[in-house]
Amino acid sequence: MRRACSALLSVALGLSAAESQTEAYSVGIGRLSCAYWVSNSQREAEGRSWALGFWTAYNAVNEFSRTVGANTDTEVILGEVRKICVAEPSLGLADAIVRVDVRFLQDRA
Repeated sequence: MRRACSALLSVALGLSAAESQTEAYSVGIGRLSCAYWVSNSQREAEGRSWALGFWTAYNAVNEFSRTVGANTDTEVILGEVRKICVAEPSLGLADAIVRVDVRFLQDRA
């Protein structure tokens, strides 16, 4: 049942595993690759700030839950984004954030 709910949620969000690339125009470091973000401490600090702002805005427009991540802290969220970025350095930072957000939302289902 939980797996079916997660699949339904993914379809409802329009985010399958194969097509989780954000289609929205993005500005700042979020439009760049994960490799760029993790390449040095200054860029990582800039990306962390950008990621938290993006996360907040993404929650604001999320019609399923506006509190994704509320039961954890920012270091956990950013740590999960970083794991994805290290594993997939060509992925955009915004796309990595969306993946974490969707996973956190699915885990609540």
